[in-house]
Amino acid sequence: MDLPRHILNRIEQLERAVLTLVQRVEVQQVDDNTPIQTVQVSALGQEILAKLERIQPLGLASLPSVNSAPDGVVVFVGGDRSHGILLSMEEQGKRPALAAAGDVALYSPGAASLQLLLSTGLQAVEILAPQVNIRDKDTPLAGQVTIDGDLTVNGNLILPTGDITAAAGTITGLTVQDSIGALAVMRSAYNVHTHSETGGTTSGPSPTA
Repeated sequence: MDLPRHILNRIEQLERAVLTLVQRVEVQQVDDNTPIQTVQVSALGQEILAKLERIQPLGLASLPSVNSAPDGVVVFVGGDRSHGILLSMEEQGKRPALAAAGDVALYSPGAASLQLLLSTGLQAVEILAPQVNIRDKDTPLAGQVTIDGDLTVNGNLILPTGDITAAAGTITGLTVQDSIGALAVMRSAYNVHTHSETGGTTSGPSPTA
């Protein structure tokens, strides 16, 4: 039995809605001046869809570059083509390659990346960037810190406890020493030293150290 034309039309409409419920798109424009970031995308067949809301993970925000038209995935609420939401996007060839399963990276395409290396028992955080700026009132570090390169301190170097050890010497509390001896011992020897002269000796140095 043939179905009535209006029923067939309705079935065709539902079929089209289901087939286009989720769609792959190219992101062309991004507007970050709205409470929820909006985008303009190009869908299959060069269909242009504007002012689609981009839902981002809570606590994580990004303003993507559209120079290379990154790919995205759009869902249409209730199959309504006028109510699309961009759920995810990625710029091909920009994602950093990770070492092994379990690793995670937070990255900016073509720039810096923050990698959490959790695989194969290696628990480390690796920051790959030309420069890393940490701006905080107080940044405590616990554990051993290794610096490969020069260290510039714009301020006072305060040593409440512990030692500063270098290849040529050590600063321990208020004592400075090298391979020859402690500065305090050398100062004491300098303050009382004299020189032999004809018929006697000189007095100690003035001023003393």
